[in-house]
Amino acid sequence: MNDSREQLIVRLRSEAGKCSAIELVILCQNDMGGVISPSQFIHLFFDAFPHIPLRAIIRATGWKYFRDEGFSDDVFSELLDPWINKQIPFK
Repeated sequence: MNDSREQLIVRLRSEAGKCSAIELVILCQNDMGGVISPSQFIHLFFDAFPHIPLRAIIRATGWKYFRDEGFSDDVFSELLDPWINKQIPFK
């Protein structure tokens, strides 16, 4: 894993509980210099939040940000916010 990716994962973890899942995607966009792909999202969120079931992260790629006719911000938030807001100690 390269340093900038590792730093982004650390930053995502530090913002968990303070930011929504949508805000964390925006943080990724800003740090990575633009749009992130569904596969980048899956890898980043799975590495940053290993307690979130992979199935939930993959399902979240159905969000309108990632695909035309995708589901709403509310559905995306319902899928991930409860997991992101859990108090999990990260190593």
